Amino acid sequence: MRLIPCLTTATLLFGAALPAHALCIYNGVDNAKTTIRQEFHDSKWVVKVQLVTADNHWSDDDESWTLYHLKTLRSFKGRAPPRLDVFTYRDSGGFYLDKGMSNDLGGE
Repeated sequence: MRLIPCLTTATLLFGAALPAHALCIYNGVDNAKTTIRQEFHDSKWVVKVQLVTADNHWSDDDESWTLYHLKTLRSFKGRAPPRLDVFTYRDSGGFYLDKGMSNDLGGE
């Protein structure tokens, strides 16, 4: 009976030490390494923005999300509108505009 708690503890300790890797698929290639030049070329807009407001929706059912409201400060590529809304789920694939545990209001 002591074997199961020991195995559980060992699994938790050693399993937590394993590195995590993100999956990136680019042009059909798994774990592709892209360059800034490629990312710039493939983008519709490349802009410098400022976070004006954010609408957070928190859920205990893994359905948390945030809608960021951004002001375009400068356009490097394309003609972006003066205001952009960016939606992201609050999960491992999310793109957060946060500073610590809160939204980075006023951040660029």
